Amino acid sequence: MSTDVLAETDFPPDLRERTGKVYISAPRTVDLEPLRSALRQNGFQPISLEDVPVGGSWGDVIREACLMSDFVIAVLDPELDRNVAYEIGVADGLQKPVLTFAAPGKDRELPEETKRRHAYFGPLGATDKLRDQIADVREGVLSARTQPPTIPTSLPLSDRAEACRQQFLAEASGSGDRIESAFSKLMPEMGVGGKITSLGKEVRAEAAVWGGEWEPWVQDPLIVEVWNPHDGEPALGEIVNFSYRLSDRSLGWGMVLAKSFSASVRREAQKLAPYVLLLTYDELFDRLKTTSFPKIVVSLRNQRVHGEG
Repeated sequence: MSTDVLAETDFPPDLRERTGKVYISAPRTVDLEPLRSALRQNGFQPISLEDVPVGGSWGDVIREACLMSDFVIAVLDPELDRNVAYEIGVADGLQKPVLTFAAPGKDRELPEETKRRHAYFGPLGATDKLRDQIADVREGVLSARTQPPTIPTSLPLSDRAEACRQQFLAEASGSGDRIESAFSKLMPEMGVGGKITSLGKEVRAEAAVWGGEWEPWVQDPLIVEVWNPHDGEPALGEIVNFSYRLSDRSLGWGMVLAKSFSASVRREAQKLAPYVLLLTYDELFDRLKTTSFPKIVVSLRNQRVHGEG
């Protein structure tokens, strides 16, 4: 392995068959031709947003660019660009491997849980050096394979939802790690990408969930606080604190998943935490019998904003 690698991690499973394409996320001021040349010499086709054959919002185009690619390259040189940070989040949510070229110290600006998912190099160099760096990690990237779904896709929607319920309730017991693991397995079954993240010291399990279909009504990603499904309901103060943590980090909508919510908690949360959606596990799995998770999110948002059912 090259001595320029700052950190190494296991690459997560890819969500599509290999395409030979690589999306480069970088500030507009960076000369990317040496990097593109190095990718071509390693048998990859570098792509940009202009190569994405879909319309829609900017978020839709970025999501598709990541999906089209075997992995994503992020350039944090000379700085961590805001758009690059967003695109790293999308790639993480889709479980895409990310190779990061960072100016000294700039990798420290990324969240710890994100850094554990990436392979790091120093600043961009000449084509020959870049070619060797990419070659060092090429096999690790290309060894990633699509994981078969835990629950057979041939099952009717209602049966899949019930199987998801049983699997989640059986696994999400005990420690926070168990809950995180169970919810991580559940997200692909719900048709969404995501990662477990951390917004504060007292974390039960929080997930940054990318759904695409709920934009522009709900900002991507949706931050979900996952309570133990065998515990009681969250106190109103805990929901409000979650809302504050979202606001402090300039995040948009959030959701709290829990065993139950009293009528008074729902009523007061609507006033004190207007951008936090509340959903019980029974409500989640019952709705998944007839619709998708992104549509559940949009429905809850419309109910909160417009009073729709």
